[in-house]
Amino acid sequence: MTCRTPGGAFYAWPNVTEACRMIGAADSEEFRKRLLNEAGVAVLADIHFGARVPGEGQHVRFSYAASKQAIETGRGAHGRLHPEEHPQGRLSHGAGSRR
Repeated sequence: MTCRTPGGAFYAWPNVTEACRMIGAADSEEFRKRLLNEAGVAVLADIHFGARVPGEGQHVRFSYAASKQAIETGRGAHGRLHPEEHPQGRLSHGAGSRR
């Protein structure tokens, strides 16, 4: 996953195109549903913010307006969705947890 540093909001917009490919998700919406159902992490897919821009890939949006513990929990949860990618359950960019 890649993600630019947010410029002032408390949301991040990582590109999950490769993550979708790695887990066999057709798009960011399927990725979002699997992340919620399989790892307990709530994010929103790019389609919830308007039409996708051709050639820009798949994205999700998550908030990091949460405790550090909740963010770390969310980061580790991605590893449960795709453990071979992150053996220690760590990502370079995390996702907010619904817990």
